[in-house]
Amino acid sequence: MKAQFKGLLTAAKQKKVYEKGNVITLCITEPAKKNEFGEEINQSNQHQVTCLGRSIKLLPEELVKACTDNDVNIDPLAKVEVEVYINSRDFSIEGKQYNKTELYLADIKFIS
Repeated sequence: MKAQFKGLLTAAKQKKVYEKGNVITLCITEPAKKNEFGEEINQSNQHQVTCLGRSIKLLPEELVKACTDNDVNIDPLAKVEVEVYINSRDFSIEGKQYNKTELYLADIKFIS
């Protein structure tokens, strides 16, 4: 399943380096929605979006190069519109059922 949202790209982190390539995690903050009076309706959401394989080619080359050395905090914040694949799986630990949801980058557009 796919989803789209707009947010602020705040950081990029390289998780691991594999033989076939890198895995980069983007930290994107989706701002809180506001009503007609400017009051926040809900809280802002933090999303961790995983980039691997072909999706890394969607990122700016400078960002990918900077992630190979260390974690990158983005300043000023970059406004982005992302499309992600939603993946979820169930697992159990000590008899309790859990569900882990992960987001994988499908497309990213930088908004000026």
